Amino acid sequence: MITASLLLREPAAIRHREQLEAVWNISSIQPQRGRCILNFYGPPGTGKTRAALGVALQLAKPLYQVDYSAVISKYLGDTLTDEFKCAQFLDGLPEVQFWVRNLSRKASSFRLQTSTDWFYPDFICQLADGRVLVVEFKGEHLWTEAEEKRAVGAVWESRSSGRCLFIMPKGSDLEAIKSKIKKTN
Repeated sequence: MITASLLLREPAAIRHREQLEAVWNISSIQPQRGRCILNFYGPPGTGKTRAALGVALQLAKPLYQVDYSAVISKYLGDTLTDEFKCAQFLDGLPEVQFWVRNLSRKASSFRLQTSTDWFYPDFICQLADGRVLVVEFKGEHLWTEAEEKRAVGAVWESRSSGRCLFIMPKGSDLEAIKSKIKKTN
């Protein structure tokens, strides 16, 4: 059970992050680059938002609230969606240093030009060897109609002088991602 006194002690630990880093070297395990992420979980009406606001005020930091039910419903319904499985697969590859979900139609999103429009590949990955891997996930039922996107991605990759990779795994064939990384390494 988290108490008010514990919540008030936690900001002190966050404020003294540099000293904790010097002792424990936490960033070598999970780099945070100045971020502080706290996850409050519990039933409605138990004070999660108020506690988070109190911590944010103590630290003089902005509070960003995330509604996990909205995030989860995008990737989870009754079962894991194929895109979520792809994200989990990427997360488990030792060659992937980190990855981000590329959001469609945002000014800062990565996009490639097709003959009629832009397309926004699903995942952008930084590989441990310095290359960038772009993954456009398509279910088997959409594979045939995505031929132009595969061709555009292949051209983009070929023009990168080996610095970038593009893959569109067919349906649940996520092992194709691993093969792509190794084949062009």
